[in-house]
Amino acid sequence: VSDMSGNAVVPVMNGSGLAISNFTPDTTPPDVSYYLLDMNTGQIVITFTESVDTATLVIPNRIIFYNTSSFVGLSYVLVNSTSRSSNGPVVRIDLSPLDLNQLKFLRNVASSINNTYLHLNNTVKDMS
Repeated sequence: VSDMSGNAVVPVMNGSGLAISNFTPDTTPPDVSYYLLDMNTGQIVITFTESVDTATLVIPNRIIFYNTSSFVGLSYVLVNSTSRSSNGPVVRIDLSPLDLNQLKFLRNVASSINNTYLHLNNTVKDMS
């Protein structure tokens, strides 16, 4: 076996492994790269900057839609929507009928690109 430059790979024998000299744990939480909201299908698709652990995903009272980028003013907090997503950078959330109808009822929240701002409040953790 050789590396990409053609150099022979020297085997490390069992019990002769090298200990790490410095380790920096991952302390950066996942951030949202972008998201999509489809009011026809009732689905939110959120893409994160890194893979997330969907077992830690908490939707009720943690995902909020606002009508301004400053996260003040008119808002709606998801009540009972769910997700069946697997671990990874993309999370799909199925809006419950209650949440979807409430968002449609609030005409100044999530009714256009100009009044749809997503706020996640400690919603999910990364894989580390």
